[in-house]
Amino acid sequence: EDTYANNDNDIDEKKASLWSFDPIKGNVVFASGLHGWGFTIPTLARSLFKSKTIPMKPPILRQYLFGDFKYNAETGKVLKWKQAGTASGEPMFAEYALAPLWEIYEGVSQAAASVGLKSELFAY
Repeated sequence: EDTYANNDNDIDEKKASLWSFDPIKGNVVFASGLHGWGFTIPTLARSLFKSKTIPMKPPILRQYLFGDFKYNAETGKVLKWKQAGTASGEPMFAEYALAPLWEIYEGVSQAAASVGLKSELFAY
């Protein structure tokens, strides 16, 4: 009877893992349908590797992109973000995913304002 109960627990755990969202697995998409862009952690890892921004194989890199990790370009190592030794800087996801998006949105907003168009990007 214990074996049967353990098998049920194993099956329940497997089902739960299939239905749980995990950006590292690639089953979460960060996207904007309104602005026509989207990416997953695996695609971001491939992009950063191909562009030589971070010289780390994508399957390894994606384990660090969505968590409390910081990439040190000088040493080529990934460190726990809180142990990065400096109060400045951001976790890898903020630095390599969110910051570039923010720069694009700010640039579009400024460009629109420079030609007299009203930008709704930053309207609150």
